[in-house]
Amino acid sequence: MDQINVPLNNLRAHYQVLCDDVRRALHTQAGDAERLAVMRREVLRFYEAAEVHRQSFPAEEWVTLDQSVKAMTTALDDACSVVADPPEGDPLVVVELLYTGRPGRPKIHIRPEFLEEAARFRGPRGIGAGIGCNPRTVRRRIVENGLAPAGEAVFEYSRDENGNLIRRRTGPHFKQQTLNDEELDMAIHRLLQRFPNMGQIMLHGALINEGEVVTQQRVAESGGFTASPVPIRFGITMASTVGGLPGFRIRFLNGGMKKFWRVNASCWINKLFSTNHHRNSYSSSPPGVGLAPWLRFYQASFTVISR
Repeated sequence: MDQINVPLNNLRAHYQVLCDDVRRALHTQAGDAERLAVMRREVLRFYEAAEVHRQSFPAEEWVTLDQSVKAMTTALDDACSVVADPPEGDPLVVVELLYTGRPGRPKIHIRPEFLEEAARFRGPRGIGAGIGCNPRTVRRRIVENGLAPAGEAVFEYSRDENGNLIRRRTGPHFKQQTLNDEELDMAIHRLLQRFPNMGQIMLHGALINEGEVVTQQRVAESGGFTASPVPIRFGITMASTVGGLPGFRIRFLNGGMKKFWRVNASCWINKLFSTNHHRNSYSSSPPGVGLAPWLRFYQASFTVISR
């Protein structure tokens, strides 16, 4: 092979690789103007190198190369304005304003399909924060679409014997719970079969994630949930206090998880002996006072669970 054909063959090999790179970029980098611009400059650099050896190309081959380079640059320019993941349909309109022709602000219309799904997981305040609408408006639309019953009036007005207007609050209002006691026990039992180490807070969150409405107090009082034994440092398992003796004070402090407790106990007997207990560690006692009776008394103040 002579020297003239060596650069020519190198350009031909480079052209095949360049065609594959441009085809790959058009399929994977559509809409990425910065990376497509890099590929476009690569195509133009190849064309400049080919022009140096233009006399070595056959006429038909040069025409094909010239048209191919122009087609590559045009395709890369067009791909810069293409959306990489075009939507398959029109965007979902959740909230829109309806002009009724009457004085005042336009009516805020919320799609019933969206409200039906969103009301399963969020209240009016959570839905309103997501769509930029007042929670009271969300509540009215939920009631208008029959997705929830209208609540009882917060205040009741009446008149006394003298004709004075009296306003009385009807009481707290809570969201209607979706599970009775038996269904709640079954749901908690099912969750504990999959996740035995779940506490009442995690169980409550799992039920909310499933779309159920139930209070944390009902989860704690459910027959399907039993608090696991609480291990402490020296292997003694404790549950609740018994107390009941004058001068004896004991508290269980729970930070929100069933397995982490802090026990605070103190006792004052005849103004001669006092002690504080933190996690089964005893403080020093006054001279001349033995700890054996106190230890027996203290250990008897807990209910020991054997599970």
